[in-house]
Amino acid sequence: MSLTPLSKLSSLTVKVARLLISLSLAGFMLAAANASQARSESLWWHNGSVMILHAQGDQRIFEYWEPRRLMQNAGVRPGTLLFNGQLQGHSYSGTARVFSKHCPGAPLAYGVTGEHRWENKIILIGRREVHNKCKPTGRYTSDRLVFTYIRPLGPQDQAPISLNGGSIVEKTR
Repeated sequence: MSLTPLSKLSSLTVKVARLLISLSLAGFMLAAANASQARSESLWWHNGSVMILHAQGDQRIFEYWEPRRLMQNAGVRPGTLLFNGQLQGHSYSGTARVFSKHCPGAPLAYGVTGEHRWENKIILIGRREVHNKCKPTGRYTSDRLVFTYIRPLGPQDQAPISLNGGSIVEKTR
């Protein structure tokens, strides 16, 4: 059995150590990137309905969890998308939808902006055209959507089957 000279062993040891450090650093950077894209879900109260907020990175989606009866009459089911957009700092921007029993399956989408206030309230405001039985009227109204935090979604909760796959949809322009 031949022995490796100490000088070669040191060089090999240094190379292995550098490789291990590089791999550790790459793993740390990947973990940090994944943490910034971590997904969380929570339940919120909105206008008589329970909503689920999907959050991943700066993307935000509000879907119906338990729609109130009036919304069900307008065709809203668990998993129906109400808002998609993004959060930057405390400011939200994106697209909200208004539903009508006269236009089932054809919600009117409009832009909204707002703020996440006091850690338990999100208020979004937007301006949209008023429709009469699915036809535009030429009149406009302002909407104020208020979401009040209930609790985080826990492992005991069974999320509804999302109509948009429960995934974060593309960013609103």
